Amino acid sequence: MGGVDSKAMFREAIQDLANNEHLVAGQSEAYWDRFWAASGLTANDFFEMVTPDEMRNLRDNASGNLTTLCFKLVQRLSLAAATGCSGVNDYTIVLNCVRLLMRIIPFLFECADWRDLFWSPIAVSEGEADAPLTLAQTLLSAVTDLLFCPDFTVAAKKAAIREQPVDLGLLDSCEYIWEAGVGCAVSTPSTWLMDSHRT
Repeated sequence: MGGVDSKAMFREAIQDLANNEHLVAGQSEAYWDRFWAASGLTANDFFEMVTPDEMRNLRDNASGNLTTLCFKLVQRLSLAAATGCSGVNDYTIVLNCVRLLMRIIPFLFECADWRDLFWSPIAVSEGEADAPLTLAQTLLSAVTDLLFCPDFTVAAKKAAIREQPVDLGLLDSCEYIWEAGVGCAVSTPSTWLMDSHRT
């Protein structure tokens, strides 16, 4: 999908979300993929395509849709972290989710009514005995794991590391560092692309 098609698909998705007063929570995964699967988008594209007025309109007039979008974005990041974020498609999804959250969050904190959204618990599936994590805990855990994801933000140590999903939470942080420092005297190799995924 080219940049122009991706932009058009993303714009249509944002407008649909903002103009649909009915909750879209029950929509299919294909519906939600429009928000993060578009390739060729830059961070600037998200800031150009989603205007401040549009964000405020979405927040004030389609609050259920915005809440669902935030939960879906965090859920998608959490899934990527759990599966090891392998391959260009996963990289695109992660970057687009982060970029869209970067665009959304400042508008949520403009309004006092929205400040508790990220402290809302995420629904726990049946059979899980632990207390549910909040949206903020899930987001921070996923982003932290993704910052040390082999081949995405740090160089992979083993050639066979991509044969099966990597549990990012179990990686030895001494093997996957960005720069030399306490506990490690040598920086790991990096590329401009890995550096760009970190910022």
